[in-house]
Amino acid sequence: SLAIVDNSAPLFDIEAAASCNLSCHFCPRDALTRPQRIMTPETFAAVERFLPAGAVVMFAGLGEPLTNHHLPDFVARLKRRGVSPCVITNGMLINRPRIAALIDAGIDQFQVSVHAVDRATFHTLVPDIDVDRLVANLHTLAELRPPGLRVRLNFVAGAKNSGELPAVTALVRELGFDLFVRAEHN
Repeated sequence: SLAIVDNSAPLFDIEAAASCNLSCHFCPRDALTRPQRIMTPETFAAVERFLPAGAVVMFAGLGEPLTNHHLPDFVARLKRRGVSPCVITNGMLINRPRIAALIDAGIDQFQVSVHAVDRATFHTLVPDIDVDRLVANLHTLAELRPPGLRVRLNFVAGAKNSGELPAVTALVRELGFDLFVRAEHN
């Protein structure tokens, strides 16, 4: 489906976790020399003070936000301040309790990175991905999604997965999600 982006809202990327449960070949996280940890509630409180009402916060970065067990609290705190929260995830940690906790907290959007549907192709990009589990998690998200919750699959097109876009598009249609496609970057 076609999504209209409101560019008037200030957008902030917040890295809720500097650690990840997967090893994507295009991710520079392993080349960084910083510690791999999660954002604490104290650090979030300091960041939160700078966020204006009406802003959009994307919990993203070089880590997997769902590894941070404080995330539902962060989402609820943003919603109380009139800030729209979104989680960008690799989808492997999506499960019923996590989805329910984030929905109850007021999450406005999930974005899930899906770079292929074919197992062999996906494994060239993310060797430790469990494609069957990812697809099952997406179906769970579709099942639990309340009206108004936006879910978007993010497809990063590169040389290794260029032929996968039709299959990912079919999955998006089956689940009733949105699709965002961009070219792989360095």
